[in-house]
Amino acid sequence: MTTSGTGLPGTPAEFGPRAIAAVIDFVVPQVVLFLGFILAAIIGGTIGGLLGFLLIIGAMAFFVWNLVLQQGSTGQTLGKQKQNLKLVSDQTGQPVGAGMAFVRWFVAGAVGSATCGLYYLADYLFPLFDDPGKKRLTDKMLNFSVIQL
Repeated sequence: MTTSGTGLPGTPAEFGPRAIAAVIDFVVPQVVLFLGFILAAIIGGTIGGLLGFLLIIGAMAFFVWNLVLQQGSTGQTLGKQKQNLKLVSDQTGQPVGAGMAFVRWFVAGAVGSATCGLYYLADYLFPLFDDPGKKRLTDKMLNFSVIQL
């Protein structure tokens, strides 16, 4: 069932809920990681080094699980779940799958790194100016949409 006239099973997501979802998905884990590194530095020695290493591995595993596996299979990261948002393919209206979720993450990261972060800024702010789709630049390239359920 479509609700927006776009053929998608929801309306394009507004910037505010998307920004809150991004904070949940990126900032909260980074704060936990930072606090863990402080604890590792306080502990010091071999145990502190091991804790720091495990924190890095855990953070990488969390991002892969949340942004690739979880979002690919359900269309929702933890942040998107909390904001009632979903990433879908424009062609099918269904979640994009883990492979394409990885491509989305990789493209944004690679282009963002190559442009010293300027692409990240443009990518995340672009929904403010993209009517009626409210899409990120990366989502325009890949024919994806983030919808409000």
